Amino acid sequence: MTLACLVALVACNGGGGGTGTVSAVGGAAGGGTAGVVVSGGGADGPVAGGRITLATGDGEICGEALTGDDATYSLLLTDRWCAPPWLATLDSGYDMVRNESNSTRMLALSMDADAVPLRVNVTPMSTIIYYAALAAAGDGATVADIAGAHVDVAAVTRAVVRACNFGMAGNDPDFDPVRFDMGTGAAVSFVKSNEALIEAVRRTALDLNGGLNSAGIDSVLWALGEDLADGLLDGRGPAGAVAGGTDLTALWHLHSAAVAMEWMAGEPRITLDTGGEVTGGAALDALSVAAEAVVGEPVTAADLLVLGADSLFVSQAREAAAAAVTLSGDPNGQFAAFAAALDALAGKTSDEGTHPAATVAAALTAAGVAPSAAATEERAAADDLLTGSLPASRQENALAAARAVRATSTLVAKSSREVYVEWSYPGTSLQKGGFRIYRRTASGDQLVCSIPNPAARSTAGYESECRITAGPGDTVRLFMTAYDTAHDQESAPTAVYEQTIPEPRFTVDPVAASCPAPFVFDASASTAASGSLLTYDWFFDDGATETGISPDHLFPNSGTYGAVLTLTATEPTGVFSASAQAKLDILCR
Repeated sequence: MTLACLVALVACNGGGGGTGTVSAVGGAAGGGTAGVVVSGGGADGPVAGGRITLATGDGEICGEALTGDDATYSLLLTDRWCAPPWLATLDSGYDMVRNESNSTRMLALSMDADAVPLRVNVTPMSTIIYYAALAAAGDGATVADIAGAHVDVAAVTRAVVRACNFGMAGNDPDFDPVRFDMGTGAAVSFVKSNEALIEAVRRTALDLNGGLNSAGIDSVLWALGEDLADGLLDGRGPAGAVAGGTDLTALWHLHSAAVAMEWMAGEPRITLDTGGEVTGGAALDALSVAAEAVVGEPVTAADLLVLGADSLFVSQAREAAAAAVTLSGDPNGQFAAFAAALDALAGKTSDEGTHPAATVAAALTAAGVAPSAAATEERAAADDLLTGSLPASRQENALAAARAVRATSTLVAKSSREVYVEWSYPGTSLQKGGFRIYRRTASGDQLVCSIPNPAARSTAGYESECRITAGPGDTVRLFMTAYDTAHDQESAPTAVYEQTIPEPRFTVDPVAASCPAPFVFDASASTAASGSLLTYDWFFDDGATETGISPDHLFPNSGTYGAVLTLTATEPTGVFSASAQAKLDILCR
């Protein structure tokens, strides 16, 4: 197999990362990657001078490189045996946000040798995903065992993104932080969010270990991954217990709630290895400078704080705030006020489809939220937990409060931009004509699919489909042509059909429950062009299917299940239709 791809390797710690491109200057048979040049750059508070190591699933090192002053690097893979699965590692270097040596190792797993482009971002989140996949594969598993155990790495990734995204995923439950394209405009959010994530990790590690070092931070990342291996953040994991158990998970919720509040209010705190802090405007300035090194253009404080509409960050913060209220006792009412502000934000959007920083900060101010006051509650609750002053049930009750918020949250599945158009030619003869699909744009019709002179034709007509890239509301047109035998050419279109891409959206109630449990799906929020004939087809990861706008489904066993809705809109003649899909994950304990 020849591997021709783009690859990004991003390395991060508490502010360290990178991305970039890989161009194939050669290929190799048998799955090798000889002659592939790998280059990358910084992301999560970029790390300069960090050592990047790329190894196979068996631990054989493919190559090493150092990130430069702008956190970029280049790596040439010359050995034909160096094929995925890969484990990318970052250690050493200089953290450009905290202005300290980088002492934390970050890891990232890449399983897909066929993806184009293939990227491997190494961040705090990628490290949690890797550890979650290991835990799902079983005790003592290795990178190679993850593939052998048929671990659903995509499902593991979705669980980690749901619990730890801090805004990097917007509202995309299928966001993949390992393969994220740092060349997009969302790179600033990616940098900021990984910085917020590692800050919550560092505070948790500082409490549990009494200091900050690589082993202590790694133990928290491992425990979070082990916990999330079954899709739930509850201190149990797939085997019923994780390192640190409910103490660690409760601390994580407490600190992540405080970090979320600080970032949303524009008053972040960044913990230093030396024991000090960088706070408020100084923290934003440090992150802005580091982010500029990644994106190559000025970055403002406002750029760092914008949230996506219906943001997964809001959902994550709502769960953490509920746990923090219970764990801390909330004597000043700060976490309860934060939870109320998040409830007010949930589901609301501006005309631009985002929650601008000013809107979020205003909502927190109106609710009486003061991050500095919440920091006092955060510290007191952590001290009480660590000294055993809290009743034994407090941690369990805090986690139950977070689960209750999740179970009653309304997550809305939204469609992807990969859709299908289908048609059924009803005529009795086609001669040597063909079909063309155009997508209407501001500059005119754009050809997106063409099937000239189809080989299959009969008196019963002709059916076919194309997979295209289009968004909800886009107009697509089907042109059908015949063959002009007198002039040996295709004729002008003999028929034109037009359809608008539908937008499947659905909710599920609840989003988590103890199984066996029935779940109710509702696709009434979906939209389609007026006059379209609509069909709703549902597929569930347990192999079952349903139809209709609002079916019920019973999942008998525990696990994480995907629910996929395919919405098909057919124009009134019945010839031309367009289908789009949306997906949500459901958790059965």
